[in-house]
Amino acid sequence: MIHIIESQLDYILDYVTTLDRLGAAALDARPDAQERWSTGIERRMASTVWATGGCVSWYLNAAGRNPTLWPGSTLRFRRATRRIDLTEYTVVPPPGR
Repeated sequence: MIHIIESQLDYILDYVTTLDRLGAAALDARPDAQERWSTGIERRMASTVWATGGCVSWYLNAAGRNPTLWPGSTLRFRRATRRIDLTEYTVVPPPGR
């Protein structure tokens, strides 16, 4: 978990640094990019112990989906979140710009 948390913090730092570099107020995740990310995770999660064989746990939401766990290695998570990909975001300018 520590490796995942460090990766998340690195991603946040890259986000904030990118905001500063662009002079932007925010980066808003594009719906198509968010859908690709979620669909990919759900597809990979489908064959795990957390989603097969009738596993019932607090990880599953009311729809029977598991939106909380990463279905791969911590190294793969680190690679997937290494840098902000601006093609996956809409740049939100600061107010008045």
